[in-house]
Amino acid sequence: MPRAMLCAPVAAWGALSFAAFDLLPFLAFAPPGTTARALSLARVSCRCRSSLTAASKSLSWRPGARPLLQSLSPPSPAWSAALAAWHAVDMAGAVAACVACYAADVVFAVEPSGRVAPAWRGFHKLCICGFYASAVSLLAQLVPVVALPVAWVATGFECLRAWPTTCRDGCSGVGGSEELLARLEPHACSKVCRVKCDCTRRANWRAALMFAWRALALALLVGLVLVSIVPPLAFACRRAPDQDSYTDCDMTDPSMCALPFPSSFYLQEDSQSITGYHVNIGDGTLPATRLGKHLSPSVFNMFDGFSVSPTLLCYFKDVSTAGLVQLSNLSAYADSNSLTVIIDGTTGERVPHWVELDAMDGSKPLLMIQPAQGLRHATRYVVGLRHLKKKDGSPVPRSSFFDQLLKTKTGPQWVQLNSTVLPVLRTDGWRDDDILLAWDFVTMSQYGSAERLKRLRDAALEVSPINFQVYKVDEYDCDAANSSVAKTLWGTFDAPMFVSKDRGGFLLSGPYAAVQWEGTLPVEFVVEVPCSIARDPTPSFVLQYGHSFFSDRAEIQQTWLRELANRNRFITFATDWYGMSRLDLLTLLRTVLKEPTLVRSEVESALQGLVNADMMLRLMRSDLAKSDAMLVDGKAIVDPNAFGFYGISLGGIVGGAYAGMSNVVQRAVLGSMGSPLSLVAARSALFRPINSLLRLTFFEQRDIRFFLCLSQMLFDTAEISGWTRHMDKSILIQTVINDPVVTTVGAQYAARGLNASLVVPSARTVWGLPLYSAPIASNASLDACAPIDASRDVLPRTASYYAEWQYTNIADVPGDSKPASMGRHDAHDCLRTEPYGEAQVLNFLHTGAVCDYCPPPYCTSVCEVMS
Repeated sequence: MPRAMLCAPVAAWGALSFAAFDLLPFLAFAPPGTTARALSLARVSCRCRSSLTAASKSLSWRPGARPLLQSLSPPSPAWSAALAAWHAVDMAGAVAACVACYAADVVFAVEPSGRVAPAWRGFHKLCICGFYASAVSLLAQLVPVVALPVAWVATGFECLRAWPTTCRDGCSGVGGSEELLARLEPHACSKVCRVKCDCTRRANWRAALMFAWRALALALLVGLVLVSIVPPLAFACRRAPDQDSYTDCDMTDPSMCALPFPSSFYLQEDSQSITGYHVNIGDGTLPATRLGKHLSPSVFNMFDGFSVSPTLLCYFKDVSTAGLVQLSNLSAYADSNSLTVIIDGTTGERVPHWVELDAMDGSKPLLMIQPAQGLRHATRYVVGLRHLKKKDGSPVPRSSFFDQLLKTKTGPQWVQLNSTVLPVLRTDGWRDDDILLAWDFVTMSQYGSAERLKRLRDAALEVSPINFQVYKVDEYDCDAANSSVAKTLWGTFDAPMFVSKDRGGFLLSGPYAAVQWEGTLPVEFVVEVPCSIARDPTPSFVLQYGHSFFSDRAEIQQTWLRELANRNRFITFATDWYGMSRLDLLTLLRTVLKEPTLVRSEVESALQGLVNADMMLRLMRSDLAKSDAMLVDGKAIVDPNAFGFYGISLGGIVGGAYAGMSNVVQRAVLGSMGSPLSLVAARSALFRPINSLLRLTFFEQRDIRFFLCLSQMLFDTAEISGWTRHMDKSILIQTVINDPVVTTVGAQYAARGLNASLVVPSARTVWGLPLYSAPIASNASLDACAPIDASRDVLPRTASYYAEWQYTNIADVPGDSKPASMGRHDAHDCLRTEPYGEAQVLNFLHTGAVCDYCPPPYCTSVCEVMS
């Protein structure tokens, strides 16, 4: 591409570009009129073909003129190639900027209804400005791409190949250029050449300047990237702090300051609390981050005890798990020679558990003792370990501090050990000389955990009537092919604002303080009316839906749920799970990279979201049901007495807490769920990228595991594990064997806590669950379930049930304590389209009874989603 050909494109490029690094150089260095002269070039040059041909013939007698005029090679090909390559890269950057701005806006700022989330309006404006600036820049850069081939065709190949060379030599004084120009004067091409000479010089100067300016802009961009990347890399290269930086450590396990955990060593007597204690972790006790400071304990010190769903942590170098209670033989926890015990200090009963090493840590894995079900609130538990072996078969020694403690029998820790720990172990048949490590801890009270959410609910109940607005109604043609939805309602209602801000805020009141709230929070909701109800508008069942991890309320628009609702005359509705929705992803990123203990904001926002869901159910059964937007042909379609909850994935985990706190919901289906969250997260395939980010924050993998287990103190209130001991509702848990997203181990944990019964026939038995012989249905229709015989051992109306499904085309998921891998077949979504599972859900929601709809072999089939 000749240099002269760049004149018009470069001028147009500079004139149309709104980016500062385009506009400023053009305004500064382009003389007035240059652009117009450059753009008029193509029109003038159209007349030059015959004239230039004649001129070349008349000049053919000049020595060296013919080769000069017939040269087809453009001047400075390297320069042209470089500028073209830079231009292509620049265009690709503009496209990438457009896509990035649009994607960021959609993911983080725009509600499913198309409205901008109030908390993200500033971010939305920034994204829109970036999108349009990038789009204008891209369109401006398209001008040369379009103009060059058009001009080439319009002016003719011979002219464009020949006269730029002639003009160039005429401008530069090569080969008798003055005489060449004089001889060209009578021809039309002379005007072209003189304009071109002037334009070429200006275009080359401007192109070089803009190239340099672009290079500077790229350098600045690279610098910004390096500024954002180098500090984390520098943090990653920091050495772990010396042990001297840690304070208030429990030396019974000197391997890590906060071990063993949880422990009464970090409790302080408090006569004002229900348990008689409050957590008192020191400022220098918790793991340090690469930002150069220890995790703040203040988030956890506000509780009067530890989580009721803990993972007990300690460390022994090169320890072997041989002979320990495994997940596959949980019944061994009760053996008299069991090497590990968790004992209820009040009743003296052993707690079922299993023991494993942290599979995420290949260097110094923590030994994890995992209760197989939730513990009781406000209760002391004693932990003991004995006769552990190393991998080489040699015995694991005691720590020197714990050994001296047992020998000298002095000091405050001995007093605690001798008064609350050793008597319990001795009663269980343990000898002091056999004990390798022992400690105790106290769980938090229900008042500071589950009851906290109920107090928020009660405060919201005082708001009546609930102010709401339906701002958008999408109507659909039910006569269209594959149509299942008649209309979708988008709206908001005002909820008491218990948090400090819309997203990422903290509750205004502590766990044990009186409820406080300031102003109202506009809560978005969505309702869908299926075509089956629109065709026959009679009062129908209302199904509240809980969405999955980092999704939003628009998940009810998925095809499988729309078809389910249409088949079964369900009106579906949903709100966002605050703290854990798509709009909270940036807050999560801030938490992971800046201050992990800010996870408190995620959890406390989730409590606000649970209250929002409860208010939405009230609204759906009252004023919203009577509104014009909900009427079909002037008829009410909501049956206020027929409703239920259906949560999937996160909707099942958090939905368990929702069912527990609601004074209205009596039946709930929790699908593909598990608990506690610290257990489920660490085994989930979704945790892999989060773990990678956490490695930028923490020095060691063991710090990440400790942080997860520590955070369970916060999770208890917002998920089912904190509610299982006090659940007075009927729950149906449906799960899939080998689920890589939410481990089946977590679903079994929740089921044992609920004292749920395993629905049999089943693909396998589950330890700790009583069996419930469900009536066998003849097919997948709702009325196919055989009536329950009154003479049978029928469970009460508040009973809970557990049903497992197995798919033969799903890869096995290892049962260790590290994130699973997502295979080609993902079991997590299979149940959503399982026809027999759907029939079981419907029967349970309508009647509270559970039937087995699976054809033999029972609940074993092929996942149709993936087949």
